[in-house]
Amino acid sequence: MPMSRSATALRKKRLRDFYKSKGLCVDCGRKAKKGTTRCIRCYDGSKRWFETNGIDKKEYFKSQYQNIKSKGVCPSCGKKARKNRVYCEKCRMYQQNHQKGVGREKHVAAKLRSRRKLKAEAIKAYGGKCACCGEKRFELLSIDHIKGGGTAHRREIGPDIYPYLRARKYPSGYRLLCMNCNFTIGKLGFCPHKPKVIYRVRKLANTPKNIQDRNRGHKLRQQVFDYYGNCECCGESERAFLTMDHVGGTGKEHRKSVDASGLYYWLVKRGFPKGFRSLCMSCNWVIGIYGYCPHERESSRKLAA
Repeated sequence: MPMSRSATALRKKRLRDFYKSKGLCVDCGRKAKKGTTRCIRCYDGSKRWFETNGIDKKEYFKSQYQNIKSKGVCPSCGKKARKNRVYCEKCRMYQQNHQKGVGREKHVAAKLRSRRKLKAEAIKAYGGKCACCGEKRFELLSIDHIKGGGTAHRREIGPDIYPYLRARKYPSGYRLLCMNCNFTIGKLGFCPHKPKVIYRVRKLANTPKNIQDRNRGHKLRQQVFDYYGNCECCGESERAFLTMDHVGGTGKEHRKSVDASGLYYWLVKRGFPKGFRSLCMSCNWVIGIYGYCPHERESSRKLAA
């Protein structure tokens, strides 16, 4: 029984990936030219074809990719792709398993470089600094939806917004904010840097129980930050910006066992245990993403000087 078209395409892709991992030409299996994925014969033949037909290689593959993506099918096997994604679930899992092998570290490093480049372009396009407080440090800046609805929009387009903005030539309706300003505007509707400017009006339930719960939460939060103090990294003292950080980096697992809204109660009940520290949202967020904070690097440079 002949193989289906999708099975044949998947088999060819796996063969190409195997050749690539061994340093062989992905088309014919001969020894690949240094720095490329094809042998000299296949590389020169491909190059001559584009030159003869007067086609820009980069634009050709870009248009092919966009054509496949617009049809909503997986480019590897031809089956229906996942919602708002390029590949089907089976091909995506295969890619993930393959990336765990030989080229995993190189792949991750290349992906981080690409994302950093896209973020730098977005920062430049939207003014280069926080629209609220003027923060200019690259790592601390993020994209904010001016009219709100950022969470729902990111669910539609995926977790990374920078390719989306670049493809649409950086449209209006977005701005740069540091994480401190972004966090408080989303949570409170205003930023302590500009308390008179109300960005969004939050509708809160005003039943006696809701008011009692909010007051109790504020008191617990106050007790926690009275004990743990200001941000240990940058010294930020504004209480609206402060969050609790797990020093060992086990916050995700701990918050699953302790309800996120009950973390302050958990800390107070256990007498403010060790292993926790106070960080502002910007420092907490950037340490989780990049593994370091620019404030720490700046202070270490000053000490070295």
